[in-house]
Amino acid sequence: EELMADEPTREELVQICKSFMLNAPPGELMEVVTDIRGLLDDESVINDVIPSTFRKYNLNQMLQAQNGDHKVLICSAGQVGDNEYLDTEGGEVVTFDHITREIVSTRPIESELS
Repeated sequence: EELMADEPTREELVQICKSFMLNAPPGELMEVVTDIRGLLDDESVINDVIPSTFRKYNLNQMLQAQNGDHKVLICSAGQVGDNEYLDTEGGEVVTFDHITREIVSTRPIESELS
């Protein structure tokens, strides 16, 4: 008699997806996401975790984002709000989109110094 393994629950799939994404080699997150999508019957499992997982991955990788003529380090040490990071060279606070990996807006840094 052959034993059939139970299918993983949605929560277990979510945790597996997060683990795969957070352990993706530097620069290969999108390839890992593409591979995960190919393995899942229900893409909503991965779609639900992408925003928070991409944010955590990007912060762990300490990405550099182009802001005009210089780069901004996207890391937890420079975080001042939800998806907002200090750009000390440019004297700005930048809002970073963790999915597109681009700076989407800026504001003067003075509001953080008061």
